[in-house]
Amino acid sequence: MTSSLALPKHSKQFYSINK
Repeated sequence: MTSSLALPKHSKQFYSINK
């Protein structure tokens, strides 16, 4: 989860799915 912060904004979409 915290990794999403290290990733770029684009990762936000991926985080929503990974979540």
